[in-house]
Amino acid sequence: MSEGWKETAPKRFELANKTVVCDIAGGTEFNKRKEAVLSSKYNTDEISLRIFNSDGGGWIRKLHDYNDEVQFQLDPFHIQKAIRSSAPGGDYSIQVSKMLKAYRFDDLFEYLDAVANSLESKNAEERVVHYQTEEKSLSTGLKEENVQSHIFRF
Repeated sequence: MSEGWKETAPKRFELANKTVVCDIAGGTEFNKRKEAVLSSKYNTDEISLRIFNSDGGGWIRKLHDYNDEVQFQLDPFHIQKAIRSSAPGGDYSIQVSKMLKAYRFDDLFEYLDAVANSLESKNAEERVVHYQTEEKSLSTGLKEENVQSHIFRF
């Protein structure tokens, strides 16, 4: 848990007031422990937005079952990994990264559509189309909430 980011040096950031909750229990028990730690530190009625920042694994998405107001985002490492894994070649990764950083989502999805339609390899096309169709709502939802970090899950 954290309260956002703070700049520690030019272009270097770290989590502000972070708290770590670790457990090997299942989802229900982990959620209870997380909520207990959260409520011991904050008035949970005053929390307006919860964001789960992770590697995008299914287990963290399962936490949505306990709180449907939660937003998900990939951490920067996994965003770049996902971009590289869907890359069909050329300057695709560079273009996608630039549009993401500039929050140009309309341009990004138009570009992805053009790339998918121009690919000869069915496998490469499927990776780009999956990225485009399955992740659009996850990648743009936080923008609408004025949050400065967005997600992609390929």
